[in-house]
Amino acid sequence: MGNAENIKLDKEVVLKSFSTILREIRESIGLSVDRLGTITDIDREKLKAVENGERKLLWNEYMSILYIFWRNEKGRKLIEEKGIFPEELKEIMTINKKAHD
Repeated sequence: MGNAENIKLDKEVVLKSFSTILREIRESIGLSVDRLGTITDIDREKLKAVENGERKLLWNEYMSILYIFWRNEKGRKLIEEKGIFPEELKEIMTINKKAHD
């Protein structure tokens, strides 16, 4: 398997796709904007602006939210169904994890 630098990932596409369904998944797993903001340390107003299409989601914010959603069984199922955790990213994370083991 190659290293993480050789894997191409269109972050803009990933962020835009994730932003469009952020509210749906958040509500499906029973998290308020306030609670998600507290857990991820992302300002609730920024989260609301992302959900309303008024602000772009940052990569580090995506990763923080993705982690929270992925740890929830219903959230994980929705993420898989919607394809918002790209295989390329999973591969990068697997490579990085192996490098730190």
